[in-house]
Amino acid sequence: MEPEKGQYGLWYAGTVGFATKDEAQAYIDRGMKHNDYSQEAERALPKPQKSDSIAGYPKGEWIAAIVVGLAILGGGYWFMYGSESKTHRVGREFVSMDQCLEFIANDTGDQLNVISDELGDVSGKTVLDGLFFRCEARTTGTRGLVLEGRWDRLK
Repeated sequence: MEPEKGQYGLWYAGTVGFATKDEAQAYIDRGMKHNDYSQEAERALPKPQKSDSIAGYPKGEWIAAIVVGLAILGGGYWFMYGSESKTHRVGREFVSMDQCLEFIANDTGDQLNVISDELGDVSGKTVLDGLFFRCEARTTGTRGLVLEGRWDRLK
């Protein structure tokens, strides 16, 4: 097929018009396809390769390394913190703030590190084990003023 000269100075390949005869011929040579480069140029371009590696290591090794790493992290967490808490919270009522603090110190066998000391509310952690404690004055509807102590105890 050859380009044909048409109206208004356009060159036609079939029903498609071009500004020059060379453009019309190139269109015919491409098999009448609208792309900017020939099939030979397309064949010369390198094809993208599917990579089976990440940073030079096979994907399977990366997956295995991630699984092993997660297992180590999970096992370390379980070893450090266990599947259960190593403490349990206990509590009772007292007649004075001093009695509450003294009782908790004797029960835990540790010195108390007071973090918050407000009127009617003293709390903190034990020095050696970091166990929570709190002595708090509360007003109840039936018993009036009650001093309640709560603290963590090792199991």
